[in-house]
Amino acid sequence: MLVVGLLSGGKDSVYNLLHCILNGHQPIALASLAPPKGKDELDSYMYQTVGHSGLTSIASALGLPLYTHEIKGTALELGAEYGDREGGAAAGSTGAAGASGGGRKGDETEDLYELLLKVKAAHPNVQAVSCGAILSNYQRVRVEHVCSRLRLTPVAYLWERGQRELLGEMVKAGMTSLLVKVAGAGLQVDHLGLSLAEMEPTLHRLNAKYQLHICGEGGEYETFTVDCPIFRREVVLDKTTTVLTDPSPFSTIAHLHLDTCSLGALKSEEEETFEQTRERLRGIVTVPPVLDGRSLKVLTAARISGEGEGLKGLSLAEEEKREEVVYEGQQSTSRREGEWLYFGEVMAPTPSEEEEMSIEDEVRGCFAELEALLTTHSLTLLHLTHLTLYLSPPCMSLFPRINAIYTTYFGTSPPTRACVSIHPSSFPSSRWMKLEGLACSATGRQCLHVQSLSYWAPANIGPYSQGILSSSSRLFIAGQIPLLPSSLTLPPPEEEFGYSVALSLQHVRRAKEAVAEGSGRWNGWTEGGVCWIGKCEREGEWSEKVAAARRGWREWERRLGAPSLEEEEDSEEDDEESKAAPILFVQAEELPRGAAVEWQVTFATGLVEGGPAHGEEEEDSDEEEEGASRRSRRAESWANEKVQSEAASPLVYQCSPSNGTASVVNAILACNLEHIAPPSSLSSLSTIHSIKAFHLPHVSLSQIRQLASTLFGLPTEQLPALSTVAVGRISSSEGKEGAHEVGFVVTAEVREL
Repeated sequence: MLVVGLLSGGKDSVYNLLHCILNGHQPIALASLAPPKGKDELDSYMYQTVGHSGLTSIASALGLPLYTHEIKGTALELGAEYGDREGGAAAGSTGAAGASGGGRKGDETEDLYELLLKVKAAHPNVQAVSCGAILSNYQRVRVEHVCSRLRLTPVAYLWERGQRELLGEMVKAGMTSLLVKVAGAGLQVDHLGLSLAEMEPTLHRLNAKYQLHICGEGGEYETFTVDCPIFRREVVLDKTTTVLTDPSPFSTIAHLHLDTCSLGALKSEEEETFEQTRERLRGIVTVPPVLDGRSLKVLTAARISGEGEGLKGLSLAEEEKREEVVYEGQQSTSRREGEWLYFGEVMAPTPSEEEEMSIEDEVRGCFAELEALLTTHSLTLLHLTHLTLYLSPPCMSLFPRINAIYTTYFGTSPPTRACVSIHPSSFPSSRWMKLEGLACSATGRQCLHVQSLSYWAPANIGPYSQGILSSSSRLFIAGQIPLLPSSLTLPPPEEEFGYSVALSLQHVRRAKEAVAEGSGRWNGWTEGGVCWIGKCEREGEWSEKVAAARRGWREWERRLGAPSLEEEEDSEEDDEESKAAPILFVQAEELPRGAAVEWQVTFATGLVEGGPAHGEEEEDSDEEEEGASRRSRRAESWANEKVQSEAASPLVYQCSPSNGTASVVNAILACNLEHIAPPSSLSSLSTIHSIKAFHLPHVSLSQIRQLASTLFGLPTEQLPALSTVAVGRISSSEGKEGAHEVGFVVTAEVREL
């Protein structure tokens, strides 16, 4: 892509350009926002302006045109989100159609919009925007919002990088960035003008003593780059003036005004091509590994050994002999339990025989039905937490058309989403898609919607978020496939299935950790989920892949809460496998982009009022009375039970843990149709909120209803929010002896905690 670099002059904005080049994106222009004339520094949440007087020299050193715009707005919207949450197509919406709508007039974010609009007018072929954000969600969200409106791709390769490693990489790469501002945390006036290499030991020392952000992400210091591997000439600071704002020895605030700058001698008479520069940077700039230490352990566990861990199941020939049932049809289902609304089987109305419905009209029809359902519960699309799109197999190729319409229903902070192609017997003959999901009326919603290309996790460039924390108690993660974050492409074909397992689970973990970091640093636990595996054509392939995914899931669960790999090295408990959260393995007809695996995972925060977090010691009563803080408490009440029978596979029941405040649990029950007696552990469930029934194509809706009624002790007419999903194969995380005909994923409340 052709990139415009947002330039502050600091180390981050320049270093991100190096990574853009490494990843094949060519900078063609620079853009910067400047304070009003006569001002060095502006009180801005968005922009670094110290050193702006030297930016023309940096542009000359890079050999790129520089576009500037004066900052006229102020920070009006200070929240975690920016822009309108309503989509243009939503019922009653007055917003603009599209994913983001407009911004707020007078907000400083709109100055960035005007600046990039100017760049687009001069360079109509520009495709992306380079941003040096590392930890600032405030900055990232607003840059992404502007990019979405201008149809530009944000690129932030430094996002969520470890600061200690990142600073070391900058120094190693030859980044000469000088401190031009200090603002407390032990930094002094005499540190101004020193380089990163000179300051690195001091920054590490102050980090240990005062928790200073090593890369200055807390505003402790700002830099100006005078040389780097892509500068054609070095920038020379001929004259500077020190401006002291606060002389306090403990919170010194001072900066350098760059009076005059010049350029050094040309480094080379020969001008490099873009590819030559890219090749040279490969030996200079460090790229973080795709899999981190914990994920490498998952990869080792998930490596396919050629054995199916005793999974018998049916052969491909035996499966083909089974007769498929014709779609029996059922109306949309829903269940309201307090602040939660669960729903499923939402489809567009059936057209008359004379009518032909395009896929676009079917998407609109689905949303019309969904909005009508939500309205009956005094809810709107803004209350949605998660949506799953089930598509008939031919429909996956039409997904760009589906997504174009889907996008118009959401603005900022859309719900999480999963998308899978399932067996055609799940649909009537005239239908191609259906919706399933849940909504929450409670306040306290928090969204993670990262749209920038990075090394962190795949960007969600579009109408769904990576994670939604609802009611401060449950976190829903979007379906994660093994995309390489830096390019949004799948791993090369030669990579084994275990690599896809490890990479996609890394995405789940990183999304969970990012939400937890921004909402109180809770730990919580995994409620459970579904592992979708792409269609298996080779004899024994399903058994091998389930075995690999199962081993990867257990290892991932074991290392999920570990702050670092080293702290987990000696923790090799034999019984750890039994504590893996409930997971159901199902075969899809097709996954997005032809991926090998997709994970849908939910978490419980365990946040409680007062009391210690999981792993903390109890505080004495005096300390407890001083104030009740919200903490994360974990209960180890895992339920695992097998009920043997004459069938090929036992009935397997698993339930996630709960604690004194989080009474909602996820349970998985996998069995064959021969089972008529529920497991004893199932009696701990009281109110059942929703039942998602995965079933083989030969199992009918009436059989599913009867089985669910028997197992859960409810009359068929009282079954709550029942969704049915026909799939190719089903296995549980405990059912080693064979495959199942039906797998229930249940959300319910527990009787006793």
